[in-house]
Amino acid sequence: MTAAPRQKAGTASAGGDEAPLMPGRRAVLLGGAAGAGSLLAAAAAPLSAPNALAVAAAVPAAEVAAAAAPAGPAAAAAAAVPGLRAWQALREPSLNRGLATPAAARRELGLDGLLPAPVTPPELEVARAAAGVERAGAGGPLLQYSALMGLRESDRDTFYGLVQSDVERYLPLIYTPTVGDACLSWGSLLPRPTGLTISLADAGRVQALVDNWAAGQPQARIAVITDGERILGLGDLGAHGLGIPVGKAAVYGAAGVDPGWVVPVVLDVGCDTPEVVTDPLYVGLRRRRERGPAYYDLVDEAVAALRATYGAGLLVHWEDVGGSHAVPLLQRLQAAGVPTFNDDIQATAAVALAALLGAERVPGVPPLQQQTFLFFGAGQANLGVAALLVSELVSRGVSEAAAREAVWLVDSRGLVTDDRPNLSRSKAVFAKPRPPALGAPGSSGLASLGLGASNAIGGGGGGAGGAAGGTGDSLADLVQALRPTALIGAAAVGGAFDREVLELLAQVQPSASSRPTVFALSNPTSKAECSFEQAWRYTGGRAVFASGTQFAALTVPAPSRGLFGALLPSSSSSSTSNSGSGPTGGYAYGGRTLVPAQANNCLVFPGLGQGCVLSGAEAVTDGMLLAAARAVAAMASPADLEAECVLPRVGRLAEAAVKVAAAVASAAAVDMVATVGVGAPAGSSGGSGGPSCSRELFLSSSAAAAPAGPAKGAQQVVAASGRKGGSSGGGGAAGGAAALEACIAKLQYRPL
Repeated sequence: MTAAPRQKAGTASAGGDEAPLMPGRRAVLLGGAAGAGSLLAAAAAPLSAPNALAVAAAVPAAEVAAAAAPAGPAAAAAAAVPGLRAWQALREPSLNRGLATPAAARRELGLDGLLPAPVTPPELEVARAAAGVERAGAGGPLLQYSALMGLRESDRDTFYGLVQSDVERYLPLIYTPTVGDACLSWGSLLPRPTGLTISLADAGRVQALVDNWAAGQPQARIAVITDGERILGLGDLGAHGLGIPVGKAAVYGAAGVDPGWVVPVVLDVGCDTPEVVTDPLYVGLRRRRERGPAYYDLVDEAVAALRATYGAGLLVHWEDVGGSHAVPLLQRLQAAGVPTFNDDIQATAAVALAALLGAERVPGVPPLQQQTFLFFGAGQANLGVAALLVSELVSRGVSEAAAREAVWLVDSRGLVTDDRPNLSRSKAVFAKPRPPALGAPGSSGLASLGLGASNAIGGGGGGAGGAAGGTGDSLADLVQALRPTALIGAAAVGGAFDREVLELLAQVQPSASSRPTVFALSNPTSKAECSFEQAWRYTGGRAVFASGTQFAALTVPAPSRGLFGALLPSSSSSSTSNSGSGPTGGYAYGGRTLVPAQANNCLVFPGLGQGCVLSGAEAVTDGMLLAAARAVAAMASPADLEAECVLPRVGRLAEAAVKVAAAVASAAAVDMVATVGVGAPAGSSGGSGGPSCSRELFLSSSAAAAPAGPAKGAQQVVAASGRKGGSSGGGGAAGGAAALEACIAKLQYRPL
């Protein structure tokens, strides 16, 4: 075989032209930037001929050739737009690749002279971006957010290449917690990220607005929509809530979902926060929030316009919608046959259930069907978790009535009991007689905890909310009387799980070796019900913890006995309960690191959305949500569980997206809401547009729907799915799931 001609070091060839590779910025400009790899180290060296050669040598010749190759579809797309000028191409994020723009594309787009002459590999552009974001860090996370969003608006591939290179580092900058500050500062952000804005003033002509947007994004499959009323723990920010769908769209791309699939939308229907609407820099309508028929008319018109443009299979993903509209919007769209889900209700439910399934695998935690659950906060988040938990228990053979009996809710008026008037339907199904151990209702309510009607999650129990008419029970009283094994907070009441509550929780467990589950799901950190360190300390090291925000790891004493023997392969398939498998001498640790699990919705919603699109799902069912939860739970490895991290780290975002997408698509087929892959010819694209995994989906769903063998315990099912790639069925189902995952992985967006 004849060897290919050796390319001259330090040059990149493009159609016979030679362009010297740029060795990069000096160390003083790149100093401190992390995560850019060996290219960054070479690029940071002073400019000199030897160092230029070193940089060229650090880049494989094949990569240099690829960087200088003809642009292909990008150039063709630009050429297809009449009158597209070079400066427009330079500002088009799907075309612009910075110095990595190939020479042929530069000539075709007229970019010669508008870019520095050298053609560099994409990895060097990522290194350049990492340096810029690092430098912006001197001004705080919000400046880093602005730098990243500026990159997203100008060079899409470099932006996602950077985020995908270190998800755990960049995700907090492009989404929570930094996106909350971005929304608060939305009117003065430079640059301000773009999204589709549809206001009440546009009623009657929304289709024209969607058409305007579609001129630049013609292939959307998912619309992420907010009305800006319940932005994280910040309340009603109106049009400034656009930062949330923009952030979610960025997370989709970071997870490997094609960024061209996702359109961020804000419905500007007014704002009821005076300091927002009176701000001279506010970008939305300066009026009170619309809550009547005009609100729903605008929603209907917007959804109809989006579906007319992008197809009836468009998935509507709701974000941070106010509590009074969240469930009605879901029901309205479901009744109209629109595939839809609410991230704050359903994705939160799935990731919280995944954490419960993961906790169940830790020695000392009873099986879910033997537990009692106390939900602090009865807003859309906790109600969603409670409802999905009931579905999981029913799937294990527990009757629906018995499953609901195991769930207790606390809202702004106290314990949800059946003697309270005017309960919403979603709360009423969990209402039970008041336990005798609590005595007669008092009069002080839970107002001392701040769980009032104005709270983003806790209000709405029976009209006005607040303490009026409350039960007078403190949270400690409820823990003492109900003896829960799991305490789950999503009420945005910072510090609600105080020392008294946590110490009591440890005391009321069924045995000295039983371990309670403590989930502090509220965001941001200031709203968390407790920290990881507090949960661990005040329960004597017994709490199994997860939170909505990320807390630091703890170094604690190592257990004196084989606490994690049950995680070994020989015992992971045991049919015995693990409730008594922990040490009997308590949990006095020291010398090992415990890592708190972060119950972040990003582990669920990208795969949920992609699974819906790839299967052409006509609805989002409980079966699909259960499949998502089980897929995420199965990713927690024995090493994770030994560190008491009951969920995979967010750094495995791309892997989670693939596994969840496969599980969701297969469940959609089993639940008979899929339109792709069930009876579809192999290779057909169905409703997803472009390449599909219809054949693999057909095989996976057929195996999953086949009669299973004897029922297994839930812990064995999760452990088996972790070993077999996410399936909880037999060998055929496992093989089908693995093939489907492999197919989806090939479709993922990877800019580098």
